[in-house]
Amino acid sequence: TIYTRLFQLLAVPTIVLAVITTLASLGKSAEAGRIFKHTIIYTLLTTFVAAFVGLLLFVIIKPGILPLSVVENTNIEQQTTSLSYAEHIISVIPNNIIRPFLDGNVLSLLLLATAIGFALAYLPESDKRKSVLNVLLGLQDILFILIKGLIWALPLGIVAFAAQLASQLS
Repeated sequence: TIYTRLFQLLAVPTIVLAVITTLASLGKSAEAGRIFKHTIIYTLLTTFVAAFVGLLLFVIIKPGILPLSVVENTNIEQQTTSLSYAEHIISVIPNNIIRPFLDGNVLSLLLLATAIGFALAYLPESDKRKSVLNVLLGLQDILFILIKGLIWALPLGIVAFAAQLASQLS
């Protein structure tokens, strides 16, 4: 649990800083447009393939006709509220720069990181721009060092997980 929480602590800020610094570096270049186009195509293609595989598995497995003995041991809570697509899209757009970090709303954070990255890319070359980019790159380096330490401790985390699992099984 501790290892997972530490990984979660470092993952989101690392992704946000990587998006910001990458977009700020690529910014206005023609290469950035090509990379963006390829990213969108790849994302849509993998999304459609995943949806198709899910649909195919649904048709093959037919989960609606599973035996009661398989289904009755699961404790799945029903979601009492449902959001429309418009409400979901609106919920992704942050109205406060701190709130997505506090809520852990990854989509809002990526939207915010993309906006900041493009803003830095289109900011005229100046000492201020270099300073901001250097601070962000420095923070990114710090997070990379922390992640290296976490990866170094991975065997300990695996042993702890195995010990916890063994104690629950006995």
